[in-house]
Amino acid sequence: MNINIKMFFLVISALAFAAVIIYTFNNHNSSRVLSSFATAMMVAVIGFAANEAISNKTEKFSREFPVVVFYSLVDYRPLNINLPYSHYLNRCTQTIKPSDIPQEPEKYANTNFDRIIYLDALQYILITSTFDKFTMGWNTKTRRIQNPSGGSLHWSSSDDIGKEISFAKFMKENLPNNYFVKLGPNHGLPTPMGDKVILPPDTDIQIATKGNGMLMTLKNKFISMKIEISWLSGSQGIGEYSKLLGGEPSFPTRNLVYLLNVSYEQNYWYNGHPEMEKYKNWADSIAEHLDAEFNFDVIRENHRKSFLLFGSGSIRRL
Repeated sequence: MNINIKMFFLVISALAFAAVIIYTFNNHNSSRVLSSFATAMMVAVIGFAANEAISNKTEKFSREFPVVVFYSLVDYRPLNINLPYSHYLNRCTQTIKPSDIPQEPEKYANTNFDRIIYLDALQYILITSTFDKFTMGWNTKTRRIQNPSGGSLHWSSSDDIGKEISFAKFMKENLPNNYFVKLGPNHGLPTPMGDKVILPPDTDIQIATKGNGMLMTLKNKFISMKIEISWLSGSQGIGEYSKLLGGEPSFPTRNLVYLLNVSYEQNYWYNGHPEMEKYKNWADSIAEHLDAEFNFDVIRENHRKSFLLFGSGSIRRL
């Protein structure tokens, strides 16, 4: 017969405590008994507080990595490179109007159009691709799996009741000045299935934007999570990718590098709560997704391996 040791000791402790309460109540006229009871309660409280202060450590997670885009200076469209977020990136950038593109691309160093437009695209893509994982429910668990064609994430979820929001409304209220939010989904932009997103109950979402980045905070009583992307650097050309792709493109190119930071912290007061595991799985799933989808350090290493095994054709987007 299987016995839950924790529950066993909890029951024994409860019975012992009940016995002390009954004994004290039956002898409440005795100052000695009351004094002993008060002393025992004080020692127990101090012992509990001291033990929790030592053993109850706040769990934190933080990961930082680069996100890269490669594009043509002729039309500002992304290059034909197989990136996990290529589908999202191409659907966004197909909406760029020719009138928005500087007429003298060779003077790209004197304009911020490229840096700003791709930052807006990555802001939109980060939120869209993350929310897209929570259209059926928020109680998820993800695992990295290696298969013959490379690594992938396996998602499993349940139908826990959560906070349902509209993606379009959320984006319009929180990123009103984003180039792609202004265009709206009617321009073929990616959106979560059915526009519905389900997050943990009572989760508050806030977005703060500044000139070179965006910070999204997701917070509930169990976990506080931050996702921040900011401009890092940019340079002409595509570096080693000119070799990986089988030769330098005949048109001028450029790469842009952004920095993505993902972090979360559990609420100290709820570390032992039975619901904490579900909330931690939710936060871990988001962190794993962003790392697998956008971490250029991992993407670059996979490209190098693919090139050695299958040649330059494996680096190009299908």
